Amino acid sequence: MSRCTRRLPVIITAGVLAATTALTSCGSGSSPGSGSSSTSKETEAPLALTSPALARGHTIPARYTCDASNVSLPLRWTGVPSGTAELVVYALEVVHRPGQKRSGRVKAVVQWVVAGLSPALPGIAAGKLPRGAIVGSNSVEHKSIYSICPAKGRTQEYVFAVFALPHRLVVKPGFKGGRLFRQINNSATARATIIADYKRA
Repeated sequence: MSRCTRRLPVIITAGVLAATTALTSCGSGSSPGSGSSSTSKETEAPLALTSPALARGHTIPARYTCDASNVSLPLRWTGVPSGTAELVVYALEVVHRPGQKRSGRVKAVVQWVVAGLSPALPGIAAGKLPRGAIVGSNSVEHKSIYSICPAKGRTQEYVFAVFALPHRLVVKPGFKGGRLFRQINNSATARATIIADYKRA
């Protein structure tokens, strides 16, 4: 993944971080939230997000990075609320500043975003997109779904999030994922996230 000196961040609010699944309990103390939870306006089973690639912990295997096979992380979800018209999935890179302390609001940049997902889908396979998926542009204007590729020598934290929307988005391929993040988060009837990290040698 190429990098750019100017990447416009989005704000991950406490409401999104509160939707973190049990996976974060395996992480370091810097990971927000713990235990299994999600936010939903429904009385059904809560929306939950997992990844079969993270079954042994919170560290992303090298296969799903630019250091190896360079394919995107597989994701699975359950508990999609009835009445959901569309699912949207984000991969976000958390922005850390020297000496920064964790708070309820975290800055992140969009790694990739996919809209137009059917609520009947159980997830996204590694490196593949389901039929009807609409890929938006990320914070460096790339329009693809791909693996992560952080700077070398630093542990980078990532947030993967799925949003259940009660209406379909009117977007075209290449839509601005960063610009729509707040709208998608605010209109979602349910959301779930997992937090994972990776360190390049």
